Amino acid sequence: MLRGCKFDLQRLEEITTKVESEIGVLNTQIQSQTSRDFNVKSGDDKAWLLFTHLGYTPLKRKFTKTGKPQTDESVLLHFWAKDHSPLIRQVIQCVRKRTRLSDIHKLITNEDGRIRTSFDPVGTNTGRLSSRSSTALRLIDGEWTNTGTNLQNVTKDLRVCFIPDSEAFEFWQCDLSGADGWTVGADLAALGHSAMLDDYLAGIKPALVLNYMWNEYEAGRDASAVGRMDKNTLKEQLRLIKQDYDDHDGQKLPDGRDYDWKYLSCKRVQHGSNYGAAPEKIAEVIFVDSDGTIDISKKDAGLLQYFYKLRYKTDTRNDWIRSQLSKTGSLTATCGIRRQFFNIRSRNAIDDATIREAASFEPQANTTWATNKALERLWYDKANRTSHGTLFIEPLLQIHDALAGQYKSSIRDFARGRFMEWFQNPLVVHGVKINIPADCKYGPNWKETYQSLNK
Repeated sequence: MLRGCKFDLQRLEEITTKVESEIGVLNTQIQSQTSRDFNVKSGDDKAWLLFTHLGYTPLKRKFTKTGKPQTDESVLLHFWAKDHSPLIRQVIQCVRKRTRLSDIHKLITNEDGRIRTSFDPVGTNTGRLSSRSSTALRLIDGEWTNTGTNLQNVTKDLRVCFIPDSEAFEFWQCDLSGADGWTVGADLAALGHSAMLDDYLAGIKPALVLNYMWNEYEAGRDASAVGRMDKNTLKEQLRLIKQDYDDHDGQKLPDGRDYDWKYLSCKRVQHGSNYGAAPEKIAEVIFVDSDGTIDISKKDAGLLQYFYKLRYKTDTRNDWIRSQLSKTGSLTATCGIRRQFFNIRSRNAIDDATIREAASFEPQANTTWATNKALERLWYDKANRTSHGTLFIEPLLQIHDALAGQYKSSIRDFARGRFMEWFQNPLVVHGVKINIPADCKYGPNWKETYQSLNK
């Protein structure tokens, strides 16, 4: 962060102007239809819109501590899904654009046109770096000032403003592939259930397997038979599904859903089931993440979770975690981080919320370790240093399970080989050796890193 990342202020200004204009249009449309000075950030105004103007009934269990009905985005999306009211959609869009404008205003650069953040290596319980605005001494008047923001949650559309130093450079990003799932798979293998780890080692994505099981069920065939298929036959079936999605990349169905909405839903089921989420919660997450276009029932979410657990037996891992917490009140990740759970009231009756929290601890700790280890190897690799001590391949950003930066396009082949070496960081999880692979790509800016660097 001493170097920071070059930032395209002109591009940011163009985005800001566009968003402000869109907010103005939406506000005019909303006020025209409601005949009042409507504030989309006001809970009272949104409650009036939903329950007085449009006549909906407040949702059960969706009330604030003061007894008022909740009107957050999930509630707005719920009522929009009922009748697809254009007015509710406009309110949702306006709320999002105002939030986006707030995020834009936090992107403050230093005098050199570069943006920086402050990383805290002990800011979380999992070892993940926390990020916030950085306090720096202004070069001009010698005053202390805050610049930058949390750069780990910058939305993808704004990443277009993060650019390399010149056209001679390419922007790169390396993400861990299937990051958390590798630890979950290794845990399950150590407990006698190797299906998930075997799938990862064979290059099979569990969410795509679940997608296939879903297809088989809807076709009236036995979804459990997927578990008895040999790997080559299964991989061919999954290849056909993936090819179909790739052929329709970016396309929408007539009802507004993404063409690959089943796969997107299955990824949420995988993640939620790994960490002990209930079907109702999984259905809600899918609904919100899909902008209200994927509205599966609690029953359907439960069926998908049943299929997932049928193959991968994830409850076994959560039962083991409960047993460990009952004995010691703590968990130790393979990477060495030990976490004590102080919110346990009774070792004999550990609540499900604590189990869900504990289930995500080691996967996140291990993926952070693998990312930071790759960063360490990049930094101290003598082959990556010029005779003046500067880096050929420079890290500019760290995003939990990903690294990003720049290198001169003339050394792309060199970078390709170094990335593959730096991300070879084996972990032994309960006696099971794993290496979380990385997916490295490059492009003209942080957002448009689409070209593969993998060998």
